[in-house]
Amino acid sequence: MDDQSLSLRFAALGKRLAAIEDQLAILSTQAGVPYTSPGAGVSDKVKALVAAGKKVDAIREVRAELGLSLQEAQAIVDGL
Repeated sequence: MDDQSLSLRFAALGKRLAAIEDQLAILSTQAGVPYTSPGAGVSDKVKALVAAGKKVDAIREVRAELGLSLQEAQAIVDGL
């Protein structure tokens, strides 16, 4: 599989995941259960670093932005 095919597959998966998260938010609201998406409160810079595969830089940025421990920042980045 070439890079272009992989990029297209990941883009499609990303759209499906976003749709699932949207449905989860709707269902949780209807059920009266609070839902916060995994990316809530995370800057676009961090999201871009994760998308670029720069996980360590993303963790470093989360720590700088939010003042979290290494473990807390890693958990956030792993959830994106």
